[in-house]
Amino acid sequence: MASNEKISLALLTAGHLVNDLYGGLLPALYPIFQVLYGSSYAQIGLYTAAYLLGSAFFQPFFGHMYDRYRLRLMLPLSLVLGGVGIGLLGFAQSFEISLLLVIIAGFGAAIFHPVASALSTSKPKSASLMFSIFMVGGRIGAAIGPLVGLALYNSLGLGGLALLLIPPLLLYHSLYSISHAGMIETRGSGKPSISNVKDDHRSGILLSVISIQASLVTFLGVGISILSNGVTQFISTFSVFLGFGKEFGALLLTANFIGAMIGVPILVRLSDKIGRRLASILLAVSASILTVLLCFPNRYLMIVIMIGLGAFATSIHTILILILHELMPERKGLATSLIYGIAFGIGGLTAPLTGHLIDVGGFISTFQILALIGIISATPLIFMRLRPPR
Repeated sequence: MASNEKISLALLTAGHLVNDLYGGLLPALYPIFQVLYGSSYAQIGLYTAAYLLGSAFFQPFFGHMYDRYRLRLMLPLSLVLGGVGIGLLGFAQSFEISLLLVIIAGFGAAIFHPVASALSTSKPKSASLMFSIFMVGGRIGAAIGPLVGLALYNSLGLGGLALLLIPPLLLYHSLYSISHAGMIETRGSGKPSISNVKDDHRSGILLSVISIQASLVTFLGVGISILSNGVTQFISTFSVFLGFGKEFGALLLTANFIGAMIGVPILVRLSDKIGRRLASILLAVSASILTVLLCFPNRYLMIVIMIGLGAFATSIHTILILILHELMPERKGLATSLIYGIAFGIGGLTAPLTGHLIDVGGFISTFQILALIGIISATPLIFMRLRPPR
């Protein structure tokens, strides 16, 4: 990579770290909000729903907006919205206002992911490496988010969250400049696309084929998101259920983040060699097998499983975004939002259903169901070639 590409990648990765830090610190603040506003557990759950509403389900809209208009303000504005939403939580005078601020922060994430992801893969020859580094930045941000949030609260109170307004201001001009350069670089990649097929009949066929392929890729993303969210959301309670304690549960979550940070660069590069479709299928099957192994609980085995799940699940989502970028080279914003928005959103919203399954049938049967979902979601890709017609 040229030096200017390295600088741009470093800035995009720093932005991803900041963006995911905002989302990552929210759960750590829930007990504080519960005491502050006298909220029930159901009301606290609304924070997650509010963030998902903004960050996931509006993402296809913002992705389409970027693809269509290439608005250079979108990238720096996204971090500003995240900083405002999280930074002003300490000054909210009511539960309702705090909920509104969380939605604003979610909108910031919804804008950031499709735009920054498209820019991070603007060079096809180094797309895998650049996007892997970009993704690791986000995982680091999510991992340190709870620590940063609690550190600010313990030292300065909730008002200390206002310091989180500083990173967007520091990065604003640089991200604006990247957006301007990327506006030119991301247009056209020499690959077939809907816009450069002039024959109406062929264009209709191309649109149908790409739509079907994109749907199958998204289907796998949804299945793996349900599996990974189902495990990570309840692994701490599973640890307590086994008598291993909540501290060991926290260690398992840390292992999951470590697995993602180490595994993504390795496994995404592997997909360059064996093909992204095959890599996605193999990783989905591997993640499902690891989930089944949770039925044979052992402290050391569980650590290995969580490291593997972090590596496999995050790598699958990274690879799927790259597949969609290749299928829709001029619709990278929308392509990214299918995974970051639709897949992640559905995966997060099914967490209550996973909890209900645990209530009804226990942890073991629920993990088996999650593993089955992972296998089923990968099956259609076995019979589908992921390549736009020429």
